[in-house]
Amino acid sequence: MARDSQAALVALNRFGFGARGGASGDLVNASSDPRGFVKAELSRANGVLLEAPGLQSTPQLGQAVFAYQDQVKQAREAAKAAAPAETPPADQNAPLRRNLSLNAAAEITGQMADAKPTGSAPKPETMQPNAAPPAAKPAPQPLNVIQKTFRAEALARLQRATLAECGFTERLVAFWSNHFCISASKGELARIWAGAFEREAIRPHVLGRFADMLRANEGGPVGRLAFLLGGLDGALAEFESGLRDRWRDTVVVVATEFGRTARINGTEGTDHGTGTIALLAGGAVQGGRVIADWPGLKLANLYEGRDLKPTTDLRSVIKGVLQDQFGLSDRTLAETVFPDSASARPMKGLVT
Repeated sequence: MARDSQAALVALNRFGFGARGGASGDLVNASSDPRGFVKAELSRANGVLLEAPGLQSTPQLGQAVFAYQDQVKQAREAAKAAAPAETPPADQNAPLRRNLSLNAAAEITGQMADAKPTGSAPKPETMQPNAAPPAAKPAPQPLNVIQKTFRAEALARLQRATLAECGFTERLVAFWSNHFCISASKGELARIWAGAFEREAIRPHVLGRFADMLRANEGGPVGRLAFLLGGLDGALAEFESGLRDRWRDTVVVVATEFGRTARINGTEGTDHGTGTIALLAGGAVQGGRVIADWPGLKLANLYEGRDLKPTTDLRSVIKGVLQDQFGLSDRTLAETVFPDSASARPMKGLVT
């Protein structure tokens, strides 16, 4: 069979990561049958899976990150207990730092040490020619579990891309990873779970059915919903820790007007649904239960044939919390808080 180098380059560049050349032999192999070269990679379903030493599963990473967060929390409490009673006022123009890790103190210290004197003041070495050399910068801090995991996942992904014979399946993985918004720039939790999310929710389904990938990404243990709920859980935990004893008098309402459809919508997704849930948290909540009038998911029970049917007015839930927590009257709730909402009666027994 005659070799077609031009078609081979098209196959490698358009469907893969380009020709590696040299001893790899990919250009020679693709030249003999460019179409077959690309199709052959699609026939190796297990070839898209990524397993490498040191890569952990989502449950293992969950245990590791929770242990790390507990370590960070203990370090903050210890630093707060050791801090002097009076501290100089902070620079009002300094950027606000949130979610500091164990390395943050060393990072801030390094930034302060690197700051150069401003104005026309002479440098210290010009004032004291015989002064001792400046102290060495603090040694770099050891990598924490989030940084180690991110580097291991990134290295494994890069190695797979460079070793792939064609790279077509790796391009599909990258496409669907981008489609489902897997980004390590979304914070520490995203950095530790992004790689596992791709390995467990994208790769097993990239050559299969889209519906299976959609379920794995949205509702699975490593799906986007699980990631977002993990962030919510962390925020509530920090809030509880900061309130200390006042948490027992607190009620937090987590609600949204954005639901998910029970059936796939017109754009092959589940966005823009109707029915959803609300969560109550706090020491003042009479919790440990689910309050619902479950309508079911049969076609005849769906709202407009595709959505979970709402059975509870969200205003009733919020009214119940406000009335029990602050003693607001039915009239105030129906006319001021939620105007023209007399039909939505406050739900009773939500707060102890």
